[in-house]
Amino acid sequence: MDLKTNFKESLIYPIRNYKNFILLGTLFIVLDINSIVFLNNLSSNDHVLSIFCILDSIILLIIIIGNLISIIQENTLINKFDLEWGKKFVIGIKGFLIFSFGTIIPLILFLIITYITGTGEYYLDMLEIGVNGLTINFTVMFNDSSIIFLLINIFIVLLFTYFTVIALARLAHTNSLKESINIKKIIEDLKNIGVIHFTLWILVMFILMIIMSIVYNKISCISYIGMIISSYILIPYVAMFLFKSIGNEYSI
Repeated sequence: MDLKTNFKESLIYPIRNYKNFILLGTLFIVLDINSIVFLNNLSSNDHVLSIFCILDSIILLIIIIGNLISIIQENTLINKFDLEWGKKFVIGIKGFLIFSFGTIIPLILFLIITYITGTGEYYLDMLEIGVNGLTINFTVMFNDSSIIFLLINIFIVLLFTYFTVIALARLAHTNSLKESINIKKIIEDLKNIGVIHFTLWILVMFILMIIMSIVYNKISCISYIGMIISSYILIPYVAMFLFKSIGNEYSI
């Protein structure tokens, strides 16, 4: 499936599947409430409430991931399995582990490279926080020799993005954590999809995510109404769009 057809189909998918859209919106709202309660509770000594918020948030994330993986599963035509609530939770746990591995390891590598090379100040100068939120100072980015280490970190993130996306698609396809993280199979799948095609897809999705983040930040500034709009409409829409697009990519 070409990128244009993929994105066109993925954009209308959340609207066609409005029941799942409403469900995910509700889950994201509860997740947001959990975060607010947790942050407001930091100044108190109520550790029980803090622990409850953390555990509740993890459970909600697992349920959300399980539902999103079921979207990918719609595109996998071989070895389909019925994703009932219990199975969604189980596959959500597996997806949560893949997500954690795909984000924590690159973060650790980033911190190690930054510490060894002493490029922490470079990143602080490049990223500026102002009234318009987080912005990038491109003058600093391109006029500093430290850009080579930035490119190394971007390459690492790209590799783990390949791994995470295909591993999630394989999880929806096989329902097996072991099979989903099989590096040899992941490389084969990447070759079948096409490295250039998949890289272009990642770049386009990255640009779209940046645009969505800007919209999210603007809407969220409108007090609690903005938070509700963002959590109940924007975030579930983007999530369903993304996972439908992943399913389309893996099915080509």
